[in-house]
Amino acid sequence: MIVHEKYEGAKTLKTLACYDIGLIQLGKQLDFDKRVQPILMAKSKTWSYEIKLGDNVILSGWGSISYGALSDHPDIMRTVNATIISNNECENAIKKIWPQFRISEMQICTTPLDGSLGACIGDIGGPLIYHEKVDVIPVLVGISNWNSEPCNKNGLPPVYTKVEYFLGWVEQKLKENCSRPSG
Repeated sequence: MIVHEKYEGAKTLKTLACYDIGLIQLGKQLDFDKRVQPILMAKSKTWSYEIKLGDNVILSGWGSISYGALSDHPDIMRTVNATIISNNECENAIKKIWPQFRISEMQICTTPLDGSLGACIGDIGGPLIYHEKVDVIPVLVGISNWNSEPCNKNGLPPVYTKVEYFLGWVEQKLKENCSRPSG
């Protein structure tokens, strides 16, 4: 596991954990098939679309499907359609219950489109994906960083680590740490 050097966890109540990103080095090369596919990363050399306010995205995970039930996790991965909201809107919403809260430029927020739970307990670290067309490779735009309790039912938007902010770091770590896995 390669954890960002500046990651400190949530040391203060003023901000969420910044630099909340890491890489996992696999012991062997993956075999891609219908269920295992690569994903593009936002603002990479192969995909230059800039995510905009109001863009539809998909969050997914194995998190709790009802607030308060730590053991109430789905048997299959769940997805929720959401839309990108401004960091200002996100910060203002969260400040209603957490007045000292600040969001950083390295984070992005969403709100569910259909009033569903959104990110919940157990979804942290999961992907936020932009997938405009079915026949186009999905793009990773965020990594679940924080969600409110009770799981978006109180109108507080979930917060994600913004992948494009960390592309340079990812590329550097890949150069430093990646040798072709054996097997």
